[in-house]
Amino acid sequence: MNIKNEKKIIQEKLQRKFSLKVKSYKLKANQGFSLIELMVTIGILVLVSGVVFFNHSQFNNHVIIENLAYEISLTIRQAQSYGLQVKQTNASFTEGYGVYFDVSSNEFLIFADIYPLNNPNSLYDSGSDQIIDRLRLTEGNKVNSLCVGVDCSIDNLSISFLRPNPNAIIKANLASTEYDTAEIRIISPKGIEKKIFVNRVGQIAVLSM
Repeated sequence: MNIKNEKKIIQEKLQRKFSLKVKSYKLKANQGFSLIELMVTIGILVLVSGVVFFNHSQFNNHVIIENLAYEISLTIRQAQSYGLQVKQTNASFTEGYGVYFDVSSNEFLIFADIYPLNNPNSLYDSGSDQIIDRLRLTEGNKVNSLCVGVDCSIDNLSISFLRPNPNAIIKANLASTEYDTAEIRIISPKGIEKKIFVNRVGQIAVLSM
């Protein structure tokens, strides 16, 4: 081998040994959501949001109608307390106290049963008895029906108390007949129902329909 060729071979070996090899890398194209994947994701979010909103709305309706039922029961209990303590409206202390419901009205009344004088009839007499307080049914809630015994076709209901007896005097349709039990059935705009049960011994309970 001649010197020229040998020199060339040595140069090539040195070049291969000390040269830097540059690797080339190909960048992958960025991958995102396809239109179908995006639509599916949005659909899932809408579905979950709808379920949460519906359950929250139902919960609120249950709370509102239940609060109203307890407010009515406490109002009846307040009338009972007035009757026992004789919250005085005249000098004779002879009046009774009661709560009056009308199925066609969006309010119910606490009234002092002062008519006839010195001999109250345990009925709400418009224009004669004294209204102590008016309580309105709000949020679209209303009285669905009033019941005495098994009859749920009555138009109005008076539940009153006269001292010294804590018992409830239950009368309906402005008549003198007394009943053993009464129910005030209320309903929300979403169809959720509650009932307030009262019996003649003065027991009051809130029940689901």
